Amino acid sequence: MNEILDKHSLWDIEHKKLAVKHLRKLDSSLIIDYKDIDGTFSANLNLEMNQRALWHIVTETYYYLPKLHLTEKIFKPISCYHPFIIVGNRGSLKELRRMGYRTFDGYIDESYDDLPTFERYDAIIESLRKIIAIEDKLSWYESMREILEHNYNVLKNNSTSLNTAVVSMQSAYNSYF
Repeated sequence: MNEILDKHSLWDIEHKKLAVKHLRKLDSSLIIDYKDIDGTFSANLNLEMNQRALWHIVTETYYYLPKLHLTEKIFKPISCYHPFIIVGNRGSLKELRRMGYRTFDGYIDESYDDLPTFERYDAIIESLRKIIAIEDKLSWYESMREILEHNYNVLKNNSTSLNTAVVSMQSAYNSYF
């Protein structure tokens, strides 16, 4: 959303209009979001919200700069056993794989990761459309169990401690499977 509103954005007016057009087409019943958030929201893991979700759209801090910049945002869906799409810099998925994580190619069209900025945005929208069109999202989610558990274990093994919300999410996940 920052790209749309930021007057210093590299996006031209046509790309901003296209982004708004695509956002208006999203089925609002599929969105779990908050209107009013405080300054600590990025550091917190909302259990109720994450237990209702099956997947994440991770909007990283930077999207168009020619450098990689992964933040805590990408590790939230991993800690919640959720697949994700990253709206971030080119090569973000490649960097996660380099770090030992597995991504969801075969379940999510990840070709967007290698594209230039504006093409990447359009490809992400197309990937989202494909996910939204999946009839049985629960079976789709369950079919990724091996990847979800692998990613959680990589995160757990690279962390000095897990906060109580992450432990609670693990408990909820384990009770499901």
